[in-house]
Amino acid sequence: MARAVALEPRPTGAAHRDPPYCLTLARDHAIHAHDLVLVRRCDSREEAYVLAEILKGQGVNASVRAEEFNPLPSVTSLPGATLWVPGEQQPKALKAINEHLRSTEAAGLAKTCPQCGEENPATFGACWQCQTDLSGVAARPATPSPAPPGSAPTPLPTPRRRWTLVLEVTALFLVLFAPGFLAGSVVQPLGVENGVTQWVSWGLLEIGIVLLVCYLVWRDRGTLEPLGLVGIRWGREILWAIPLLVGLELTELFVTMLLNAAGIPLDEPGSGASGAATAVRVVAPAFFILFALGEEVLFRGYLITRLKEILGNAPAAVVGSALLFGLVHRYGAGATVRVVVTGVVLGTAFLAGRRLPRLVVAHAAWNILWFYDTT
Repeated sequence: MARAVALEPRPTGAAHRDPPYCLTLARDHAIHAHDLVLVRRCDSREEAYVLAEILKGQGVNASVRAEEFNPLPSVTSLPGATLWVPGEQQPKALKAINEHLRSTEAAGLAKTCPQCGEENPATFGACWQCQTDLSGVAARPATPSPAPPGSAPTPLPTPRRRWTLVLEVTALFLVLFAPGFLAGSVVQPLGVENGVTQWVSWGLLEIGIVLLVCYLVWRDRGTLEPLGLVGIRWGREILWAIPLLVGLELTELFVTMLLNAAGIPLDEPGSGASGAATAVRVVAPAFFILFALGEEVLFRGYLITRLKEILGNAPAAVVGSALLFGLVHRYGAGATVRVVVTGVVLGTAFLAGRRLPRLVVAHAAWNILWFYDTT
């Protein structure tokens, strides 16, 4: 915010007249425009008009010079506005401006216009936007400026909201096994091999997860933005997925070394491809993309968002999601530890960018590499 400067009078006359709205720089500490003197440079036209109204209320003939910078006079948020007063009224104007700034900063009060809803400083007698009389409007604490994203912890929801989310998450995890059970009961009697039956049931389960979670989030927020599924640029997402995939591989290698050093068996899970190896190997990439989509939507996009709102703590939400991620896979001790650590890595990546497609690509590639390496 600029500092007002004291200016010396300048002779006026035909020889010294400036073109309309033209500012002449006399010296670093003195700026003149006609018979007026500059008392303040404002960050916006809005601020200049606010101060002009204050000065006019105290008998100072203040004017705002911003038209030369702005071809649209109705726009009041452009920078470059200046506040001018007659030279003989400059001391009074500077005193009034300083008193206003001190009073508003100390009190932090404001009046909301009943006509247009605009928030005005508490010292105003009329709304700067629509000129409605504010003499009978009570002052209240001014609306604080919004904090930058991530600068403060997520506030806890109301108890009712928290319990609603807890019940929603619990119910969701209880019903997610129904599609897989239905697929097994329908496909198995048809004589299809167990490996294919498992893959079909898993595929139906992932489809059910994606549809159900998207419905819950859309019903609650009216958008899929909390899942990171809006404004997708696949080229950028694939590029981001490459370092994420490398990070997953290095993390798996490091955790495996620690488990081997501790003597904990890895208990590698089976691929489910026995009995139909050729067919499964052909369609495996499509299935793994579907699996990755379902798991990332559920455990990262949905569960981390919900747990963060319930707990009010992002790291706790990531850890909780990773633990459930490992529990649902139900492998042996060593493999489950690796899955949990992988969940932490993916959850951290989701919080860092709030973009789910890159996680889906990296997760699918990771699974595909594991599948072809073990079959």
